[in-house]
Amino acid sequence: MRAHYVLTCVLVALAISSCEDNPALIEADDKFRPDNIINAEMYITSKQELTAQNFEQDSVEFSAYNYLMLGQHKDTKHGSIKADFTSEVSLGIRPLRELNYADTVEYVSTEFRIHYQNNAWLGDTAASNKVTVYRLKNLLNRDEKYNSNFDPKERDLYYETPIGELEYVVRDGAVDTLWQQANYTHRLAIPIDDEVGLEIFNADSATITNDEAFRELFKGVYVTTEQLNTSEGSLLKLNYRELGQELAVIYRIKKTIKDYLGVNDSIAYDTIPKTFPINKEGAKAISYKRSFDDSEIDFDDTNTDKIYLQGMNGAMANVNISQEFIDYWKEILPEPGEKNDDIITSIASVELSFYIDTVRTALTEGIPSSLNIFIKDDNGELIVPRFDRSQETSEIGLLAFTGGAFSFTSSGQIKYTFSFQTGFFEEFIHPTLPINEERNFKELYIGISNPNFSIRRVILNGMSISEENSNITVRYVEVN
Repeated sequence: MRAHYVLTCVLVALAISSCEDNPALIEADDKFRPDNIINAEMYITSKQELTAQNFEQDSVEFSAYNYLMLGQHKDTKHGSIKADFTSEVSLGIRPLRELNYADTVEYVSTEFRIHYQNNAWLGDTAASNKVTVYRLKNLLNRDEKYNSNFDPKERDLYYETPIGELEYVVRDGAVDTLWQQANYTHRLAIPIDDEVGLEIFNADSATITNDEAFRELFKGVYVTTEQLNTSEGSLLKLNYRELGQELAVIYRIKKTIKDYLGVNDSIAYDTIPKTFPINKEGAKAISYKRSFDDSEIDFDDTNTDKIYLQGMNGAMANVNISQEFIDYWKEILPEPGEKNDDIITSIASVELSFYIDTVRTALTEGIPSSLNIFIKDDNGELIVPRFDRSQETSEIGLLAFTGGAFSFTSSGQIKYTFSFQTGFFEEFIHPTLPINEERNFKELYIGISNPNFSIRRVILNGMSISEENSNITVRYVEVN
C-alpha cells in the first residue's frame, strides 16, 4: 500500500530537520552502521492530499464585541456582505450637573462621530456611500447574546424616521500624507437632528448624571449604510474601545472679557463637546447579511479545487483525512503495547498544510495572519480539537493541533501549517481511550482567525495543483 503515497524528502540528521526536495535515502554515518549501534532509515512520507468542501456559516454568535462593522462590499469571488450595528451610548465621563446649567450656556449642534484609521476597511476607498443613524425606541437586552442574524427592524427597535445622514467615501478627501501618518485617525461627523440634541442638552441633573436614567432617555442608535454608485463598495472596521464611536452634544459657554485697560467688554465663547461613547459595558449587536448568489464559490463540490475562507459570517471549509490514509498508518504503527521485533517506527512530526492560491487571492488587501481548526461536538457546534492521554485527565484535555500561521516556503509559496501535538497522531490512528475514539478528528473544519470581525479573506488550493495542494505529511523514522 505504500506505493500509493509519495516519498518526498529525507531528514538530514537524526535530530530530524527536513527539506522539501525530491526523495532520497541518506547514507548513514559509520557510527550508525549495523556493526556499531543501529541501522536507521529516515524518511518524509505520506504526503497525501486532503479533500475539502466549502460551506456557509449559518450565523456568528458574539460572546464579545471587539469592533463594530459598518458598510457593504461585493465581488465576484467572495460574494457580498452588508454590516450594520445597533448599540447603546453611555454617559462617558459623568457630568456633575445638567449641561444647560446657566443662561451663559448655549446649545450649538449634535453629531454622531465615527473614527477609523488607515487600512481599517475592505473594498473601494472611493466608493460613494450614505450612512444613516436611527434612534432606538426600545432598549437592547444587556443579558442577551445577539448573533449576526440580528434584525433590529424585526424587533421594532428603532423609529422609522432617521435622526442623521451623511454621504461619504472612506478616504473622505483626506490627502495621502495624512493617511500615511502612523496615528492619523479620520472622523466622519454625521449631523444629528437638533431636536434630539436639545433633548439631551436640556435634560435635568437627575437624568444627565445617572447612567440608567440617561439610558432610558436616549436608548441608543441603529447605524446602517447604502451604496450610492455601482462600485464594489466599502466596509469599515471600527475600533470603539480605543478610537471612540460616539454621540457628541456640542455647546458653548459665553464669557465677557474686558480689554487690557479694563474699560471695554468683548464676548468670547468656549466650545465644549460632551461625548456619549459606545463602551464595552453597553449592549450592542452587529448584523451581517451575506449573499453568495453572484460568487464563484461552489458549496456542492465535496472535492473542491479552491477553498474560500472569510470572516463576518462568510465561508469556511470542511477538510477530510481519508480512511485509506488511516488504514495505511494502522499497518505501519504498532498498537500500544504491541511488540515489534523487526522495525521500530517513530513519528517525528505530522503536519496539515494549506497553500494559498496567490493568483486568485487579493494579496494587496492583506491575508489572515493565521487560520483556526475545529471539529464538531455532539450538538454540531464547532469546537477546538482536544484529546486525552489518560483516563485521569482534565475536562479540557490537550490541544490536538498547534500552529496555523502562514509562512513562506523555499520556493516562495505561502502556506498555513498545523502540527499534530506530540502523541496525538498515535492516538488518532490507534485510540486507546473511548473519549478520543468518539471524537471525529478525521473530519476537520478550517476558518480564519478572529472570524467575527476580520475583513481579511484568502483562497487556498484544494485538489487543483499536485505540488501545492492541501495535504497531510508525516515525518517518521524506522529503526531496524
